[in-house]
Amino acid sequence: MKRVLSTSAALAAFALAGVGLAGPASAAQVQSAASCPISKVKAKENLKIRVSPTNSTTLGLMLKGAVSCSFDFKAGTTYTACGARDNHYSKITSRGITGWVVDTCLLPA
Repeated sequence: MKRVLSTSAALAAFALAGVGLAGPASAAQVQSAASCPISKVKAKENLKIRVSPTNSTTLGLMLKGAVSCSFDFKAGTTYTACGARDNHYSKITSRGITGWVVDTCLLPA
């Protein structure tokens, strides 16, 4: 009987700890549009986050549907993405990675 109770207590503690871990990730995603320097944006598809507004080194991905603040907007290398040809990039932070993504694949969030 003691073993069943200690296992139940351990499972309950683990469940509560898991709830606590979800908090910061959710809080980061709920940033208000007012606190975004340019605008709040949402990815139409998985986007490569790049070092600069060119076809530069990829740092990671902004996943489809992810919401982020746009901190800067610059012209760079011309590209074709999401059915459009353009040369504008937005600087974002997604999943802790800050860099540049193609602007044609972003929607207002």
